[in-house]
Amino acid sequence: MNIYLIVRLGGSLTNLALFIISLRAFWTRAPSFARVFSGLCFLEVVADTIEWGSNRNDVQQITSNCVSLAELVIYTFIFLQIINAKWVKGILITAISLLSLLYLWIFLRKGFSHPITFDMELMDYAVFLIPAFTYFREIFRFQREGDLLKDFTFWFVTASLFIFASTIISRLGLFYLFTLESGNYINNFFLLSGLVFIIVNVLYIKAYLCLRK
Repeated sequence: MNIYLIVRLGGSLTNLALFIISLRAFWTRAPSFARVFSGLCFLEVVADTIEWGSNRNDVQQITSNCVSLAELVIYTFIFLQIINAKWVKGILITAISLLSLLYLWIFLRKGFSHPITFDMELMDYAVFLIPAFTYFREIFRFQREGDLLKDFTFWFVTASLFIFASTIISRLGLFYLFTLESGNYINNFFLLSGLVFIIVNVLYIKAYLCLRK
């Protein structure tokens, strides 16, 4: 078993663990968006199972596109619940609406199996950086009470910000290495992405473990 398969298996196992632990949101005092995100965790597990069981590129692309569109909708909904600044909400809604129209145009022209997930994540996550940073700005501005290290929302946004920033940096780095035609960069990229995915799952698990009855 090589390192790439080990990392992929680790990502799948932490993904499954995240979904199971996210079910705590249904019997604890949790914000409504914690339950919504649990639904996304379920979709991730289903998509992961399909990708393990199918070697067809078109099936894997359709699965990836479905998950990316679900992330677009669910992260937008969640950040609209979390942040207070109306002007940031306006920017978020406008940007996501424009991106949604772009994706619709691409899918109508090229079909839903067209590989667009890579670019979707880069553009979507760049937009989601705005409300994620806004959340931390509002923490200091409004001086929220309580222990942040025991707060679900704090860990949720921390995990989200980490995956957004890491994905953008890794994507831009991959583009740069592609222009240099630098060695075995594709495998190294997937190895890095897999490790980031595992770390993010652990951070989301930490968020759900903060929920109490």
